Amino acid sequence: MLPNMLELHLEDLPENLQQELLSWIEDHIVATATYLPFSTSYNLKQSFKFSDPVNYHITTRIFSEAMHKLSHKGRLIKEDDYHYKVKLK
Repeated sequence: MLPNMLELHLEDLPENLQQELLSWIEDHIVATATYLPFSTSYNLKQSFKFSDPVNYHITTRIFSEAMHKLSHKGRLIKEDDYHYKVKLK
């Protein structure tokens, strides 16, 4: 039986997918001084999703955990969705 995607965490992904996501965040996201309207886990994840050549489903939870791992601490909006002081490059 396959695991429920909504229950997966960053560390549950294969190492190469974890690294791809972390690298994408480092390459495409930069810190800002304020919270911008669309700088949420869900919205930023959508940008990754459309640039992902593997086309692997990344949940908002997994994206949030990757952001936190890279020291982007956000404020919780709702379950697993954070608002960050970042923007896309």
